[in-house]
Amino acid sequence: MPRELVEAFRTMKEDLNLRSPTIEQRAMAIMIRAGDYERHIYRMSKIYRRKRAVLAESLEEYFGGMVDVFGDEAGMHLLAKFNPRANMEGKRSFGIWRTDSKYR
Repeated sequence: MPRELVEAFRTMKEDLNLRSPTIEQRAMAIMIRAGDYERHIYRMSKIYRRKRAVLAESLEEYFGGMVDVFGDEAGMHLLAKFNPRANMEGKRSFGIWRTDSKYR
């Protein structure tokens, strides 16, 4: 933060009573300085990559052409979009059905 904005920021933060959790902030700063946070992110990204791959493969295995998987390139989440024109009987066998144009 530019030095000329520090005091204005402190005043605004105090006025809004936005208290940061001091212990957690210090622990995070120590982790960042030591390089532990970067190692943690790298390690977790490998774990999440494997979990996403297993989930995407399982969706393909069980639902085949009934589902399209998006956003499985990074992060902790992905989107499974079921094809509305796919065989509804097949979907029902997995506990998915459509009522009033919405999946349940």
